[in-house]
Amino acid sequence: MRLLEQVVKRFVLFMLFVAVLLGPARSDAYPTSIVFVPTGEARNFLDVGVYGYFGFILKQPDATASTDFVPWTGINIGLIPRFKYGASGTGFGGLELGLDTLRSMVPQPHTKVVLNAKMQLFTESGLLPHLALGAIQYAPFEQEQSAMMGFATATKTLQFGSLNFGRITLGYLRAFTHKPELFYGTAPFGRSSQSGLMGGYESPAFGPFSVAVEQLGGYSEASNTNAAIWWHPLDGGSIGVGGFLATDRRTSAAYDGLFTMVALDFNLLKKPQPAAAVEGK
Repeated sequence: MRLLEQVVKRFVLFMLFVAVLLGPARSDAYPTSIVFVPTGEARNFLDVGVYGYFGFILKQPDATASTDFVPWTGINIGLIPRFKYGASGTGFGGLELGLDTLRSMVPQPHTKVVLNAKMQLFTESGLLPHLALGAIQYAPFEQEQSAMMGFATATKTLQFGSLNFGRITLGYLRAFTHKPELFYGTAPFGRSSQSGLMGGYESPAFGPFSVAVEQLGGYSEASNTNAAIWWHPLDGGSIGVGGFLATDRRTSAAYDGLFTMVALDFNLLKKPQPAAAVEGK
C-alpha cells in the first residue's frame, strides 16, 4: 500500500512538473470546476479563466462570534490542444494549469499560493463522460503546508434527445499529507483516512441564469458543500452568489457562510465577440 501511495504521489508531482514546464505564462487559479469541485473537462488550448471568490464567514459550530472575509483569486489556462482518437467520437481533452492565491488560516492567517493541474483523458461522447486526472492544493513555496490532493473525476451531460437537464460530476480524491490540520477524511471514509468523495450538479441555463450545487469531501481548506446561483450577463462572463457549509460538522475549525464569485473566460487567440445568448456557465 505504501509503494502504491509513493507511485501515485510521484505521478501527481510529475504531472504538475510537466504542466509548469509546458506553461506559456504564469497562471493563478483553480482547474475548471463547478465552484471548487474539479469537473472532468479541461480548458481548450489557450482558453483562460480569471476569477475572484469572496467568502464571508458567518458562523462557527462552537458558536464563537466571528465574521471574517476569505478571498480566493486567480487565473487558469489550457496548455495543449485537443485531438480525436481516430473515429471513436472521443479524444484527448488537453492539459490545464492553475495557480491560486488564497487566505489560509493554517497555521495562522496568511496568503498562500497553491498549484493545480488537470489532464483530460477522454472527451464526452455517447455514454462516455468527460474523464480527467489531476492534482490540487500543492503549495510549492511552503511544503509543510501542502495538502496536495490527487483526484480522478468524471462529468456527464444529462441529454435526452433535444432536452438538456444539466451536468453531473462525480470524483475521488486522495491527499498526500498526514497532517490532520491540512486534511482528514469524512464520511464515507474514516477520520484517519486520506480519501474523500466529491460531486456536484450544474443546471442548464434558464435565460441568463443557472444554478450549481457541489460537495468536496474530507476536511481541507477547499472542502465544503456549496450552492450557487449564477448570472451570465454576457458571453464568457458570470457572477455567482451562494452559501457554503463545512463538510465536517464536528469541528470548531469548520466555518459556514456566504460567498460571491466573479468569473471571466476568454481565448488568447480569439478576438472579443459581441455578447450573445449565453448557453450556460
